[in-house]
Amino acid sequence: MLFALGFLGLCRSAASVALTHGAARAADFMVVAGMSAPSEMCLISTAGLARLEDCAAAIARRDGSEQWRFQAGGQLFHPASGTCATGGGRGAPVALGDCGSAGAWSVEGNGQWRHRSLCLSQKGGVARRENAAAVAAAAASSSMNPAAHGAWAAVDDDPASSWVSKMNEKGPVSLTLHLGRPRPVDSLRIVWDYPAKAFSVACADAHGQWAEVFATSVNTLRSTSIPLGGLAAATVRITMTEPHPLLGAFQGHTVYGISSVFVAAPGTQAVLDDCPTAASSRDARDKYFAVAAAATGADAALRSPDDSKAPLLAAQAALSSHLGELAKLAASGCVNVTSLQGMRARPLPTLPTHTLTPEAAEASDLLRMAKTLVVGVRSELM
Repeated sequence: MLFALGFLGLCRSAASVALTHGAARAADFMVVAGMSAPSEMCLISTAGLARLEDCAAAIARRDGSEQWRFQAGGQLFHPASGTCATGGGRGAPVALGDCGSAGAWSVEGNGQWRHRSLCLSQKGGVARRENAAAVAAAAASSSMNPAAHGAWAAVDDDPASSWVSKMNEKGPVSLTLHLGRPRPVDSLRIVWDYPAKAFSVACADAHGQWAEVFATSVNTLRSTSIPLGGLAAATVRITMTEPHPLLGAFQGHTVYGISSVFVAAPGTQAVLDDCPTAASSRDARDKYFAVAAAATGADAALRSPDDSKAPLLAAQAALSSHLGELAKLAASGCVNVTSLQGMRARPLPTLPTHTLTPEAAEASDLLRMAKTLVVGVRSELM
């Protein structure tokens, strides 16, 4: 289905953007794709590349990534980053760079957006987020049984299978995912079978340059979601350095285990293509519409991302730290932990994705874990 009349349809009919040279070009707008997709998609910029993202999600992020503006010379300007959209030859990705050398864009009567002799299009399958880990080559530094619990089991999209390390590993244990090519990665979700209390996540670019993007020493969650903000990554590595004293135990032995890894990445990439060829696509991936933005580019550039999650994340970290100490005390033999081992087997809460954000879902799971652990320890001490 072509989402030409999605949730922004009324805005499109009520306030179209004038795309002619002159003062009207100073207005900020969103570039909404006509491409068939599960939801209405907008052109955004992250990590120096233009790509499509769900319009509602981009707007809700409040970072201005979805807003564009035409400069007097016809350059397609991105106010939030202070750069302009440009590209090389046919098939080249649309990148953001210096406006002085970016070149002009024009909007054609057939809905195509032309840059020099080529037109904006998309490379790839469906315009939605996909799991880049599903096609990744996975490798682990330790596996209990490579045939039954090898690294492949963390990326096979089967919740019943899991990668499990050897027992009682003394040093760091890593699970590495080779994505095949650099991809903009929005987030990483780890569903643990035997959680690590301390672990880190690092990403490497096409040149093998590694950068740590997340680290914790107080994990008590069985599912961890990590925002990555469109970081371009060719390889993702999860390094575990300390098992959870209760949830990371199997028959009295420490162990690490991951049921699944979800690496959220866009299913398409914004590229430049031959205009007639792009026009022949069956899903209208060469059609784009300018929709008046709710704020000016200057406002968007000054807006900071929504920091309302900060108190929740701080409280979650503090509670995780205290629960970790309590779990360590319980595992030390001060109480009978047999009744507490069942926490690992309890199913994760299944809540509609539109009801809770990943952060709220993790907080809900953490509170469930806290209640089970505190009540269990208290009953053993009474």
